[in-house]
Amino acid sequence: LVDELLDRCDNENRSFLDLGCNRGRFLSILFKSGMRNIEGVDICASAIDIAMKETPEFLSNQSLHLKTIQEFLLDKSSFSVDIVYTHGATVELIPSSFPLVREICRVTRESVILYISESDYLYPRFWEHEFSRFNFKLTKLVRPSPKSSSNFSLFIFERR
Repeated sequence: LVDELLDRCDNENRSFLDLGCNRGRFLSILFKSGMRNIEGVDICASAIDIAMKETPEFLSNQSLHLKTIQEFLLDKSSFSVDIVYTHGATVELIPSSFPLVREICRVTRESVILYISESDYLYPRFWEHEFSRFNFKLTKLVRPSPKSSSNFSLFIFERR
């Protein structure tokens, strides 16, 4: 995930949104790489508080949001972020009654990067099919090998 994000740091004006940012680990990496148009959302107040203390520059530009992903996406303007990404169980825990993929696609101008478990989820989704319905194409898919200790898959979707 880090490599994919850093590959997209070729334009300092490019915007990034971390869904389920927790303490902002990936946002911090982007910030240290020169990106300033970055934001994250998480529902865990203590994680956001820690992120603000560890990286106070986030606080100065109001880039961390204490909300559910659902609330945040519904409030976000269409085509307002270049790259949306997530790591871990965040999106897998959002009930299928919420149109998650539609809302992610609505706010995204360029790319969606998911680094998620395909086996430990509450609400299974057919990611490739759902994103293709909203004019996104799967451009990269890396699944763990059977011998791997990780169960995370990397999906990269690009707007057509």
